[in-house]
Amino acid sequence: MEVSSNSLQDKKVLVVDDDNTAATMIQKIVARQGVECEVAFNGTEGLSKIDSFQPHLVILDQQMDDLNGLEVLRELRSQNNYVAVVFASGNSDHELIVDCLRQGADDFITKPFNAEELAARIYVRLRLVDLHKELAEANQALLQLAKHDSLTGLYNMRWAYDKVQQ
Repeated sequence: MEVSSNSLQDKKVLVVDDDNTAATMIQKIVARQGVECEVAFNGTEGLSKIDSFQPHLVILDQQMDDLNGLEVLRELRSQNNYVAVVFASGNSDHELIVDCLRQGADDFITKPFNAEELAARIYVRLRLVDLHKELAEANQALLQLAKHDSLTGLYNMRWAYDKVQQ
């Protein structure tokens, strides 16, 4: 399933997997969607590339030699900048899946996976990233309207009352 959408062309995906074959296969699936993709081959390299590459989505293996996927996820979630995370793991243990999702993963797919299903999950996650950004922008605009009079640009009475109460 190749998704042709202009909204995907400016997106970035980082694959973090210590298995070269799996990482290359996922990278090809991502590239077919017209999305820029880089690969990191362990958790430490993944965290470094997240800082430098600034992906919109991270596809993360759970079982890696240095830092496992959950450790990378915890570090990522401790930062203020939200990045979508999809686990792609050969471990299909339900407790692990639930633990990953509860600790902040956005999705979990077990290996071996269907390429079309992974492509669809990537598309959905990237679409949700756009919606998350739009929501943040709308909330910022509402905050601006709540503080300022739309005609004069001056602070309104509600803002003044809130400041006095603080």
